[in-house]
Amino acid sequence: VVRQRGGGALTVEQILENVHYFRVHNATEQRALMHSLEPFVRAHPQVRVVVIDSIAFHYRQDFPEMSQRTRILNEVALLLMKLANEHRLAIVTMNQVTTRVLAGGASKLVPALGESFAHACTARVILFWSNGLRNAQLYKSPRLPTGTVAYSVTEEGVR
Repeated sequence: VVRQRGGGALTVEQILENVHYFRVHNATEQRALMHSLEPFVRAHPQVRVVVIDSIAFHYRQDFPEMSQRTRILNEVALLLMKLANEHRLAIVTMNQVTTRVLAGGASKLVPALGESFAHACTARVILFWSNGLRNAQLYKSPRLPTGTVAYSVTEEGVR
């Protein structure tokens, strides 16, 4: 149950009335949607958060050449930063990770879109499982120190 400022409970239906959902099937559609977000947000000033899940999927599939993918993603990042700044809203992008093999056979997880897109993000939170628990790690922030916290998803929400 979510409480409104006045104290009354909101139903799931009332919450979902304020969620706008767009589905894209390829990188071209995703780029077109990015360009249409500004007029949409201008027409819907109550929008405070834009969630893009996943920013990486279509670009990894449709642009195997890294230089072209990087150029297009830089354009997308600039569009999203401008949108966030001009309309004072949060942009949340989901990125995938991939394994980079290091010297000596060691490996580490890295952002699938590379570090150039990761640098465009103001804050980075990495969600992962450890010992059967969900964890959120603040990896990058201009104001807060890095840290990790366990959380759970229940019928009552995220705890």
